[in-house]
Amino acid sequence: MEMTGKHRDGLKKIMEWYWKVAHTNELVSIEDYEFIYSIWNNGVTTYDDRMQKRLNKIREIYKDSSLWM
Repeated sequence: MEMTGKHRDGLKKIMEWYWKVAHTNELVSIEDYEFIYSIWNNGVTTYDDRMQKRLNKIREIYKDSSLWM
């Protein structure tokens, strides 16, 4: 799968959310944050099924505001 500019923007939003919300509420691990940061920081342009599953799991938590509001 291709990592588009829109995907990269989404990663930035999730990283910001991690430090504002997810970290203090223990919604995702620091390892998950580091995974996302690594993808963003290294300019990953493609990702495999395993990476997509992990990203989707984190994104679903991010999107489910009932967990953190």
